[in-house]
Amino acid sequence: MKEKMTKNETFYYNKKRFNKNNVKPSRNNMKNLIVNNPQNQFLMLDHIKMLTDNLEIIKRLAEHPDFKKKYYRGRTAKYEYLKIHKKYKGKIKLVFNAIFGSDHDIIGYNYVKISIFPHFHYNHYKHNGNDLNKTNCIHSLYEILNILGIKESEYIDFKIINLEVGLNLYLETDVRDFIENIKLYKTTPFKENKDYEYYKISDTTNYKNIKIYAKGLQHEKNPEYKIPINTVRFEIRSNQRKYIKKVLKIYSLNDLLDEKKYSIFSEQLLKEWDNVLKLNNDKHLEGLHITPAKAKFVTNAQKIEFWKQLSQKRYINNNRKKYYNYTKDALYSHTKIKEKIKGKLQSLLL
Repeated sequence: MKEKMTKNETFYYNKKRFNKNNVKPSRNNMKNLIVNNPQNQFLMLDHIKMLTDNLEIIKRLAEHPDFKKKYYRGRTAKYEYLKIHKKYKGKIKLVFNAIFGSDHDIIGYNYVKISIFPHFHYNHYKHNGNDLNKTNCIHSLYEILNILGIKESEYIDFKIINLEVGLNLYLETDVRDFIENIKLYKTTPFKENKDYEYYKISDTTNYKNIKIYAKGLQHEKNPEYKIPINTVRFEIRSNQRKYIKKVLKIYSLNDLLDEKKYSIFSEQLLKEWDNVLKLNNDKHLEGLHITPAKAKFVTNAQKIEFWKQLSQKRYINNNRKKYYNYTKDALYSHTKIKEKIKGKLQSLLL
């Protein structure tokens, strides 16, 4: 009988068996995972979209008995239709770009897009508010691929067209106050999400968003999930294949199953945090040992109007560095949060 792995277990690969010569573990070898590695990297992949135009795979997925048709959409001869998993609903879904004949029968396919959520899968599709280390994330991916019936030899056929990578931070301060003090991404104000409170998202580019939001508040009515109320989610989302390939170095599904790639995700999260302007709560600035001139600068910089009147990018960047330097000892300063992020991301990849 196949051994079951509980959701609270932490796994890491037996290095002697799997890591020699960069051999990736297969689904059949997951039983060789070893438990309780304390140095795993707490980095989560969330919404993943992958695409293939392999007709053999598409036909097999179209006939998969565990999926049901939801609806059609489209205005041309090439329509898309959605199928969702009977058990996992929209957390595992297939969007087929199909070619229909005059009698509305499918006569061919162009591609299929698959949406999956490994962090939700890890938690039995209830939430994604806890920590998920890289090896449990990879394990979840293997399980989902097994559900889909995708063969290991077919991983190379899947392009990644949407990827969300981030982490959850557990704060000892009010998450509402924390989110309110997130002001700029580079030189542009964050936007608020009209559907969620305490949710900031960047919109400076079409291919990448930075999201910072109160994850704990989203699950305030679900105490059984044990998500601390002051949990904040920091995340990069991209739906551009060029960025996913060039910056994140993800060329195919195979790369999401490679532990080494997760250090690149960590580097990008730290880099993007440096682009975030986070101000401080006034009470957290009390007791700073700085000169009167520096204190005056900090007082002015606490106001968003100070940053809006800076006309050039270099002025904003220079003043941001100065502000962070003067306030680095403040409670929950940008500098201290960065150290907290670093600590969360540490792993054996070094």
